[in-house]
Amino acid sequence: MRWLNWIVKYLRSQGDAMLYLIGIDAGGSSTKAVAYTIEGAEIERFQERSANPAASGLESAYLAIRDLIEACRKRLGDGIAHVLVGMAGIETGDLKAQLSERLQQQYPWPIRLISDALLVLEARLGLNDGIVIISGTGSIAWGRHGPQIHRVGGWGHLIGDSGSGYAIAMEAIRDMARQRDLNRPFDRLGQAILDHLGLSDWSGLVYFVYHSDKAAIASLLPLIEEQMLRGNEQAGRLFLQAAVQLADMVVSCAAVLKLQAPAIAVSGSVLQRIPYLQKSLISELEGRLPGCTIDFQSVDASRAVVFSYQKMRA
Repeated sequence: MRWLNWIVKYLRSQGDAMLYLIGIDAGGSSTKAVAYTIEGAEIERFQERSANPAASGLESAYLAIRDLIEACRKRLGDGIAHVLVGMAGIETGDLKAQLSERLQQQYPWPIRLISDALLVLEARLGLNDGIVIISGTGSIAWGRHGPQIHRVGGWGHLIGDSGSGYAIAMEAIRDMARQRDLNRPFDRLGQAILDHLGLSDWSGLVYFVYHSDKAAIASLLPLIEEQMLRGNEQAGRLFLQAAVQLADMVVSCAAVLKLQAPAIAVSGSVLQRIPYLQKSLISELEGRLPGCTIDFQSVDASRAVVFSYQKMRA
C-alpha cells in the first residue's frame, strides 16, 4: 500500500489545490464511499452503516453520509470537487429534496443525490446512451437517450420486481400453493424448499412467508438454482420466466427511449452469479433487440462520480 500512502501525503501537501471526488453507494445493508482523483484513479475506500432513508429514516441516512464525508476529509483533506450519492429508497416521497437540502447546508461542494440503480447506470455507461438491467433481491431497468432518462420497474416487491431473486422464490412458493389447492403432493422442488427450511407441512411455509422479509425469501434462490442444475424442469422454468420478464423490462425501456440496438449493461447479484439466467437473458435480448450489445462486466457503482464530474464540468 506504499503507493496509497504516497497519494495521501501528496494530497495533504497540496491542501485544497489538489481536488478529489467522492462516490457513495448507499445500499440497504451498508454504505461505502470511494475517493477518486478527478482523472478517475481510485484513492481509498470507506464504509459505514446502511443509509436507506425509506427504511431507517432521514436522520440516520444523513448521519451515515455525513460520517463518510468526514472520514474522507480527515484522511484526504478538504479538496473535494464533487460528491455523488446513489441511495436506495431516495425516490420515496420528498426524501431526496430533504436530504439534498440538509447536505448542501452542511457542505459547500456540489453534492448530487440519485437512486442506487441510476448510480449503476452512470457507472456502467458513463456518458453514453444505453440501458442497465439490474436483478438482485429486487429488479429495475434504467435507460438513457441523450437528455431523456426512463425507468422501468423497481416498484418494490408488492407491486413488481419481476425477474428478481424475490420474485423467482415467490413463484416457486405459488406453484406449491397451486399443488396444495389441487390436493396434490408437492413436486421435488416444493419438497426441497420445505426440507431446506426445516418445515414439515404447508402451514409452516405460509407462516414463513408472512413473517419473513423479502431478503429471507430471496435467500431460497441458491436452492432453486441447485435443483435446476440437478435437472429439475420446474426450477429451470422459473429461471426462463425470469429471463423473459427482465427482457420485457429492457425492451419497454428501449421502446420508450427510441433506442435502436442499444448498449445493455447487466448488473445485480442474481444476474451476475447464475450462468443459466445470463444465457437465457442474452438469448431473449438478442432475439428481440437485434444488434444490441450486452455487457456483464462488473464495475464499482461509485465510479459514476467520475462521469458525473465530467458532465458537470462540460
